[in-house]
Formats: sequence, C-alpha cells, structure tokens
Amino acid sequence: EDGAPEGSYIETIPRRGYRFIGEIQTPQVTAESNGSVDSIAVFPLFNAASDPDTDYLSTGIPGSVIQSLSRISGLRVIAWGMLADLKDVGFDPLAIGRKLRVKAVLTGRLCVRSTRLRLQIDLIDTTTGQELWGEQYDRELTELFKVQDEVSTEVSHKLRVKLSGEDQTQVT
Repeated sequence: EDGAPEGSYIETIPRRGYRFIGEIQTPQVTAESNGSVDSIAVFPLFNAASDPDTDYLSTGIPGSVIQSLSRISGLRVIAWGMLADLKDVGFDPLAIGRKLRVKAVLTGRLCVRSTRLRLQIDLIDTTTGQELWGEQYDRELTELFKVQDEVSTEVSHKLRVKLSGEDQTQVT
C-alpha cells in the first residue's frame, strides 16, 4: 500500500487520483432492526360497512387494545383521547405517528355482516412505512372479547417487548 498511517480513509492512486478506502456503514434505524418498539399509537378501526349500529366497535376494540398494552412497562402507548377525534377526518396514520414520535402505528378495518365480524389489523413502522405485522380475524360477534385478547397479545409479541409473567397476564 502507500504506507499511510492506520485510520486513513483516502488512498492515492498514482497518475489517476484518489480513492476512498474507509468502511461505509449505513445504520438502519427501524422498529424491526433495533429489536423493539417502545412506543405505539393505536388508531380507530375503519368501519368498512359504515353501519352506525356497529360503529362503536371501531373505537371499542382499539380502546381495549390500548388499555391492555398500556399495562406493559416500558411501552409508551398514546392516549386514546389524542386519536379519537381523528376518526372521521381524512388522516395519514404514518404522518400522525411520526408527529407523535412513536415507532409504530396500529391501524385496521372492521366489517360486520349479520353475526360475523372481520378485523384486518396492521402494525406499521412509522420510519419506513413497512408492515411489521398484519393479521385477519374472522369471528362470531359473540367472540368479541376473545378477539380483543388475541389482538392485544399478538401485537405485544410483534412489538418485541420483553414481558414478565406478570405483564403477560395483564395483557391477556
């Protein structure tokens, strides 16, 4: 080599010029790469049926998820009141999530037909817009509490939050 001291980043190439020889590192700061999500905003569900009789589910299910997740120490969950007013306004959950400085947002759709309930839930990284997790739940309306418990448990696992035994029972 050209006898440059250790720690040099430029190499001289005779009659050609210079070349950068340092190591290039590109940090990836996303919810997935650092192993955990320490903050989340849970949005009201979009009511695909636009049925006022089931509209309460579009806020009730996320409200239950928020209550369950807020019991986890070390996880910052945005209070329901900050998001409830946005339900009927055209909004971008990712932009709002970034403004609130949360690492992930939980969004979804709700559809009720007769006695059947379908939920589509998505956990999205606010930095990249990448879906970290998504799940569809098809249940009878009589199983509503079971669905709420499943969503809370799965979201907490996908957030990669280390749950103690006590925290685990508080989430489910």
